[in-house]
Amino acid sequence: MKPFLRIFLSALKRSSPSVAVFLASCSPLYHLWLLPGSTLQHLAFALGERQGKESKVPVVQFEVVTCAERETTVRARPGTRWIDDERPSWRIRAAADSPVFISRITYGQVPVGFRTLSSADALAQGSCYFARFRARAGGGEAVVVINPDGSLRQLTKDQTAALYDSWRQGPS
Repeated sequence: MKPFLRIFLSALKRSSPSVAVFLASCSPLYHLWLLPGSTLQHLAFALGERQGKESKVPVVQFEVVTCAERETTVRARPGTRWIDDERPSWRIRAAADSPVFISRITYGQVPVGFRTLSSADALAQGSCYFARFRARAGGGEAVVVINPDGSLRQLTKDQTAALYDSWRQGPS
């Protein structure tokens, strides 16, 4: 066993139960990705606990916002990952305000157990969108670029991070 891990586990055994509960309650990281075959007219996503491995996750809210809307928020409120006052292109929420387990979602199609908070706008060629969801704890996001020819491309984690960084730095 690595020295750091041995020291950490030893300290955990001597700590109060609340520390163990805190560590066990950290938000899980979920993933959201563009499904192969998605088009401008049929934008579909998969969700899961691991990237590329679709599984049902407890979704409370799902939304799509333009990159321009997201940029405005990031510049005005650095460090913000999610706020409800961004103008969505589409937003839905679990009808009973308790999570609904889903593994796929298609833009504009409201899954059973959800209600529409903002109707789906038409998606535009040459635009960029953030798709994201809140789960019981945690959530996931994907950034999709709709190229001028209508083809779709999902940004990688590094490309998404670079996009956020460019917004935080401000205009050149």
